[in-house]
Amino acid sequence: LVVDASSKAVGAVLNHKFQNGDIKPIAFASQVLNDAQKKYPCIEKEAYALIFGVTKFKDFLFGRQFELVTDHRPLMFIFGPNKGVPIYAANRIQRWAFLISNFDFKLKCVKSNENCADFLSRLPTKKSKSIDALEMVDYINYVHENSPFRINWRVIRNETRLEPELSKVFRCVQTGDEFPPEKQFQPYRQRAHQLTIERDCLMWGYRIIVPLKFRKTVLEELHKNHFGSSKMKSMARSFFWWPSLDHDIEMTAQKCSICAKFRSTPPRSTLHTWPTPPKVWTRLHADFLGPINKQYCFVVMDPTSRWIENFFVSSATAHSAIEKLEESFARFGLPRAITTDGAKCFVGEEFSAFLNRFGIMHLKGPPFHPTSNGQAESAVKIIKTCIKKALANKQPVSRSVNQFLFQYRNTEHQATKETPANMLLKWKPLTVFDQMRPSTEELNLGRQVNLMKHGGKRNIDIDKESEVWVRSYRQGEPAWIKGTVLDRLGNQTFQIQTKGNQPWTRHNDQIWPIRKSTDGSVLKKVNPDPSDSPDVGDRHQPTPILDDLPNIDDPPNFDEPPNCDETPSINESPNATPMNRRSQRTRKKKVPFSP
Repeated sequence: LVVDASSKAVGAVLNHKFQNGDIKPIAFASQVLNDAQKKYPCIEKEAYALIFGVTKFKDFLFGRQFELVTDHRPLMFIFGPNKGVPIYAANRIQRWAFLISNFDFKLKCVKSNENCADFLSRLPTKKSKSIDALEMVDYINYVHENSPFRINWRVIRNETRLEPELSKVFRCVQTGDEFPPEKQFQPYRQRAHQLTIERDCLMWGYRIIVPLKFRKTVLEELHKNHFGSSKMKSMARSFFWWPSLDHDIEMTAQKCSICAKFRSTPPRSTLHTWPTPPKVWTRLHADFLGPINKQYCFVVMDPTSRWIENFFVSSATAHSAIEKLEESFARFGLPRAITTDGAKCFVGEEFSAFLNRFGIMHLKGPPFHPTSNGQAESAVKIIKTCIKKALANKQPVSRSVNQFLFQYRNTEHQATKETPANMLLKWKPLTVFDQMRPSTEELNLGRQVNLMKHGGKRNIDIDKESEVWVRSYRQGEPAWIKGTVLDRLGNQTFQIQTKGNQPWTRHNDQIWPIRKSTDGSVLKKVNPDPSDSPDVGDRHQPTPILDDLPNIDDPPNFDEPPNCDETPSINESPNATPMNRRSQRTRKKKVPFSP
């Protein structure tokens, strides 16, 4: 297929090449260009000649390999087999490249005097007709409705002249004058040597600078398929630019309600470790494990001594938990507080009445957030590993767990550097207590510092009555729904009111704040200087611990004894002299715990 174009028409000749090298023509075609096509640049006219010839003889060419001959060498770099269409090429050439890619051809460039189609493109005739007007209108409508770029360069050129900011930048680039000293011209001043003017459009490199009027439309088109901010930035950097483009893209992605409903879990917030009580058996962590062989394990752990109690029960109910807790209290006494998750067996009236009868404070974590009761989860993991090993060795589970706990309680713990039995019972069976070992408080403090160092980095402030995206765990609902903050229950826990539901308790990790713009601009730019915010001082003040509603992320301070209405009174005289139970006992100096 040999094609050529002139200033008035295009021509094409379909030839057949025999095995002996002879070339015979099969068909001829030519077309007069309309007024719009006559204004095409030379390279677009030659490219249109390719499209005209291929579409005219598509019944002969489709499905077989053929040779496409032209006398315009620049087309070799656009439609050639080893070249791709540049991303900054005209949209018309991009569409033609997509259309011609359906055919299997080899592009060849010859001299003009060897191009037989040159005669057809220059022969004056009154019988040639242009493309049917209705056919051209349909094609243009199709391109307009399906093209991702509905704002062409002519509209941008006209708006650039009308916009005050870009008109000044345009004049400075055109005349070489200094940019105005105002702050809004600083991004242009930094790129002064890279700004150019092409067809009266302001360009930064190969990217066109979009006026303020069209930026919102461009962002909506960019986020039409709900891509993330990274992919949106990658696509935008290939076509256009304006100051604060990256920030506007991030805000567009964050404010999209569809993306927010199906986004992933937020990054982990800043880790707040439980303060270790100075006395053993002061705060307990409890949880259920199972079922295993039609049985459940009720696990209780003392975080100070790392003492673990395990009880095999038939069901995970409040009655089973109360029965085993009474058994533990009979051996070691009453604790000040018990920490559990939000399971039904722990939040019911039966379990709450049991704790109130003994004056024990109940600390509950948010539902579906096991890390808030991390001490109990660690103990459950230890017991679960022991049971798995016993089942693998085909040993009795109950006997294996008892043997494991006996050895575990009499083995030095890595965090405390003491055995759990020595810390809780004040004596270590069959061993001699080492007076030179480091104190428990110092080691726990170092461990907490390491945990906070390697914990999460997310730390946000959420005010009352503010709208947030809250994690939903109900079937048939999106993963994230809108809600309003009713109250702050602790450092990391909030009470959220959702539409048509009871108030929910959610952790900081289960909440996404909704960021809103307050001015009339398209997107509000975040002030990088935190001192400019009027309430920045209030947000960084530590939130006081609520006395009337305890929470798992805000545990009580056990350095001071609780009020008389929280725990039973202990009949002892504060001035009484304690009776020495050991004649050679060495008392250590009391060091108050300081996290």
